[in-house]
Amino acid sequence: NFSVAAGTGNDSVVDTPTNNYCVLNGVETNGTESAGTLTQGGLEFTADNNYAMCPGTFSLKNGKYYWEVTYQAGYQIYGIMRGTNTGENSYVSYDTNGNCPGLGIQCNNGQAYGATGDGDTDGGPEGTTINTLTTNDIMAFASDIPNGTLKVYKNNTLEHTFTGFNSHDWFPAVSGYAGSVCQVNFGSNGFTHTPPTGYVALCTSNL
Repeated sequence: NFSVAAGTGNDSVVDTPTNNYCVLNGVETNGTESAGTLTQGGLEFTADNNYAMCPGTFSLKNGKYYWEVTYQAGYQIYGIMRGTNTGENSYVSYDTNGNCPGLGIQCNNGQAYGATGDGDTDGGPEGTTINTLTTNDIMAFASDIPNGTLKVYKNNTLEHTFTGFNSHDWFPAVSGYAGSVCQVNFGSNGFTHTPPTGYVALCTSNL
């Protein structure tokens, strides 16, 4: 009764000591508070009772990478971030300490956040929206940091492209509010959708 299907919560992964995959970083914190709860081997994120943000463990800086996030419910923003020492009650593109700029998409209303260039810490919307997500919809990201693009897909349809941001050690990141849940897939148990041509999973053999 083992499942080998794609998606967090299934039973078979190809992560090995010789080809290690990205997961969400359980060491990161929002100020003095825990950045939510990680389960399913660091691939399922549950926000704490306020805002919480958590990045992945692999930098996106040098390459073209693809990952998927399955939306469950509630206030969620997915995207990319950089920096350390996040302030308490922060989310992707908003950091009370001003140390972790980011850009991303809010799932429950489709709003795009974060300026181009070096990212944003004030939570400013771009005035661009995508179609909002419902339970079990998949938001996918295709990052090409060397060329300053981040493509955002909903259920395998391209919805938005961030352009013109600078080359840094950007990390994939998720954030949520008040117990909201998301599931992240960096490729260790197979993707639901086929990555765009030239984009690969976040694992050591692809770095």
